[in-house]
Amino acid sequence: MNTITRERRSGGRGVTLVELLVVIAVVAVLAGLLIPVGSQVRHRADDAACLSNLRQIGLGIAAYGQDHGDTLPGPLNMGQYAFYDDRSQLSWILREYLDVNESGTKKRRSDVFTCPAARRVMRRLDDAPSFLVNIYAPFADGAETRPPFGYFNSRNSKVFGTSVDFPALRSLDLLEMSDRQPGSARSRTWALQDADRDHPDVQRISASFRNDVPARPVHGDGRMTLFFDFHAAKAPLVSAAAP
Repeated sequence: MNTITRERRSGGRGVTLVELLVVIAVVAVLAGLLIPVGSQVRHRADDAACLSNLRQIGLGIAAYGQDHGDTLPGPLNMGQYAFYDDRSQLSWILREYLDVNESGTKKRRSDVFTCPAARRVMRRLDDAPSFLVNIYAPFADGAETRPPFGYFNSRNSKVFGTSVDFPALRSLDLLEMSDRQPGSARSRTWALQDADRDHPDVQRISASFRNDVPARPVHGDGRMTLFFDFHAAKAPLVSAAAP
């Protein structure tokens, strides 16, 4: 009887405090290892998704040019949004070439113009800007700049000192792009790029635009970029210029 009682007591022994602490320590170590890995995987997925979106936009621009006499889409505003109800937006001009989501939103939105990383920090996805277009591209060995996509500047005559819209260039005009470096300037000059408050050109845009974009680059060590030869890659960061 005593033997059976001892066996029952031994089999029903509870977990000691030391064992509980060991289990908690093991769980904490595993969590510490897995959380950074999960974060890295998410960042890489966001990078890949944003690059894929920019490549699709590049294909849309190329398709537009084929249908419109080799002319780039435009004229455009520098700030580009995901919703399309404005003729100064690529999302409007390329709406026939890119997928559009009209369900569940107040405004028609082209999801290809949204970045998953920016989506996490934007306060208002439908109203927040997604990308910038380059209206200061280098020509004449970098001695002058032109807006390759034109500029829809009748709303802001201070940019180029006129209220007349600048027309978009032709794709062939991009061959004249030059920045005093050997090789094609098109492969080094950004066409579209992530919008954030630390971007050098964001200071040229209205305060309301600056308030809507993410405070810092959402891809960490670079900005996702579509270049004028229409390849997409992460470009090194360039800090904001003084206002």
